[in-house]
Amino acid sequence: MAASYMVLDVLQHNPPPEGASVGQPARLPMAWKTGTSSAFRDAWSAGVFGPYVLVVWVGNFDGSSNPALVGGEAAAPLFFNIVHALEATRPALRAYLPRPVPARLRRVSVCLSSGALPTVWCPRRGETWFIPGVSPIKVDTV
Repeated sequence: MAASYMVLDVLQHNPPPEGASVGQPARLPMAWKTGTSSAFRDAWSAGVFGPYVLVVWVGNFDGSSNPALVGGEAAAPLFFNIVHALEATRPALRAYLPRPVPARLRRVSVCLSSGALPTVWCPRRGETWFIPGVSPIKVDTV
């Protein structure tokens, strides 16, 4: 449960690509990601919002390549249009509450250049999620 919370938290900070949203920006918490296959054979966008999981795939069924098949440009706009349409027709989705932080999960300070515990030589620090006894962690050596 803690690991899935961490992944969704990271993906919630993924901003929508330009031109991906139509009308009002979504008010729902949303975690999403795009992908593009090698040689532009297909593109996808997947995400979680409210109680839904949505995956949009675009491509040619014969597997042929197309340089327009880029996840952020081909699949994401359709993904966001579907999210906005569902939000517009289901106002109760706005009342959806995000999951609480799992009890085992902790925030720790890390050196942003390495992701390791900071030392006095670390110029930039940030915070990240940590699962005690599960997540690897060491002191920065950079």
